[in-house]
Amino acid sequence: PYWISNSKSCIVFEDYTDNKGNSIPISKSKQAFCHPDWIKHNLKLGESLEIISVLITDASTLDKEAISFTDGVFYWNLIEFRKWALKAIEIIRQCRVSFVSGSSVWREVTIDEFSRGKIDPKSILELATKIPLNSIKKV
Repeated sequence: PYWISNSKSCIVFEDYTDNKGNSIPISKSKQAFCHPDWIKHNLKLGESLEIISVLITDASTLDKEAISFTDGVFYWNLIEFRKWALKAIEIIRQCRVSFVSGSSVWREVTIDEFSRGKIDPKSILELATKIPLNSIKKV
């Protein structure tokens, strides 16, 4: 799946949650590596759009053969991603309960809550790009 946060940024995710070992194989690294090109050629979203590829996995190492397909790909640990997602759902539910249509006060409070909970677009981009895939241990 991919998410376009504004006219400047797009995040595309590759998941690898059914791994039998504890290492990311070349096939998964290559899939994540190729996603930005696929988006550029098939979705025609504009040349200025930055496309960020993120591999979400519980694997903690990278096969040495996969290193060629890591440039521009980031790593998000599955357990950490799930913690973040559960927190995001909780914040969204809390904000939804207090929703008042057309309320600028509700909108400002919600923006603050999203920012504090790191579920606003800027925070999501920061979390998603925190760990380059090529920085994890190679085996």
